[in-house]
Amino acid sequence: MLDAYFKVYYDARQQRQDRYDAALSSGSIDPFVYPQETLSALVLLLAILFIPRLPIPKRAKKIASISAFVVVFSLCVSTVYRCRTVAFAGGYGTGLMCAWGIVASGYLLVFNDLGTAFQRLEKRNLKEKDGTVTENSPQSDGSVAAGTNCEDKSGSSSLKKRVWGVNGPALVPTTEKQEHQGQPQYVLVWQGFPEPFLHRLDWAMDLATSFRGVHWNWRISSLPKHEIPLEGSSNPASSTMWSSPPSAMQALRRQATRDFTVQYLFIDLAKTITITDPYFHGSATLSSPSPWPFLTDFTTLTYLVRLLISLAAVLSALTFIFSLSSLLFPLLPPFITLAPFHEPALYPPYWGPFGASVLDKGLPGFWGKWWHQMFRFGVSEPSRYLVSTLGLQPRSQLARVISVLTAFALSGSIHAIASYTSFLPSQPLSGSFAFFMLQGLGVLGQPAFLKLVSANIYDTRRMPSWLRRLGNGHSALHGSA
Repeated sequence: MLDAYFKVYYDARQQRQDRYDAALSSGSIDPFVYPQETLSALVLLLAILFIPRLPIPKRAKKIASISAFVVVFSLCVSTVYRCRTVAFAGGYGTGLMCAWGIVASGYLLVFNDLGTAFQRLEKRNLKEKDGTVTENSPQSDGSVAAGTNCEDKSGSSSLKKRVWGVNGPALVPTTEKQEHQGQPQYVLVWQGFPEPFLHRLDWAMDLATSFRGVHWNWRISSLPKHEIPLEGSSNPASSTMWSSPPSAMQALRRQATRDFTVQYLFIDLAKTITITDPYFHGSATLSSPSPWPFLTDFTTLTYLVRLLISLAAVLSALTFIFSLSSLLFPLLPPFITLAPFHEPALYPPYWGPFGASVLDKGLPGFWGKWWHQMFRFGVSEPSRYLVSTLGLQPRSQLARVISVLTAFALSGSIHAIASYTSFLPSQPLSGSFAFFMLQGLGVLGQPAFLKLVSANIYDTRRMPSWLRRLGNGHSALHGSA
């Protein structure tokens, strides 16, 4: 009986395997072989490590960076064109990895200066007696002047000493010691491009793999504020200089463990539920009849159920993956990295508040605040560079149009390439790419439409809040579907 229940799945899997074997035999595709097909990542890492230190003029360094970008781009395009996997997740991941590799190498090598543009918050141990930085932060590193104290001019009664870091003062609290008795004491500094190789390797790998820049000077604006000092902060005394209590990180890990377990079980449940529906195997359209008896005669309901299951599965899978960061990174030994991965502040939520984002802002809030912002910096940098090059005001309407459409075009390209490499019948341009471009038009169009209505028909701000939220929620969910 179970074989009959899973017949759709078995048939789809066998057909996919047969197609894959035939394509390999004909030479029209190559298998994705690790680590050969990840050579582009090695090229990017080597470029970050060595180009800023080359003893050549700045213009020559820029040419070297662009040349490295061309190499990364070529390798990624080659992998996208040739390589496929029989599993959907592996194929989709191949395209996603290559597309993001091109985007990341663009903002690292082309649109910014590696040697000066990026700075990371790093921890430095302190001596208990005088609050000075210990010898593990040599002055030759350029990060902290070892053992150097400067007079405190901040006027803050809670601070006594100041240690100068890469990009200004790093603050060392000397009060409330009893509350932190027995906990590691350290100072946070802004670290630019380091000189020692091992330090540089740690810094470069973190830069290449950081998506939201939580502890970098390019931290994305949609993240909630935390107590870690930010570049140019008007309140430097707000920095947290004592290691957080173990209970704080333990609480975060417990939450991450719950998320990991719950999402794993939900993904397994979703796969079990959908395993009999040809739509979820790529062999039927969204509006095709459902194999489930209670939906057979309801086309619209079938459409909605499939969309809701797909959305829930995507949210669950992403949350499952995101939970790994707060589970694994805090386990790194302190000598492995100087990044303060043991601090809960480095793990802000990946999803924004639904009400304040979607119900209050509509489609712009859906994509700008509620949905995960993993790609935000990468897809925003090309438009920032273009706006700056053209001499436009960053907050002008034209700059906003360029920024939004560029970001959604890049996001659409990333997902279209992932769709292209998934070894399933797909329409990358008319499907994924067109979807994201329409979302960009919707993000621009909704505020413009409301402004037009308010100016000529009725001031929408005078509507009851529940009615505005209902309209925003409908436009966001209907538009994103």
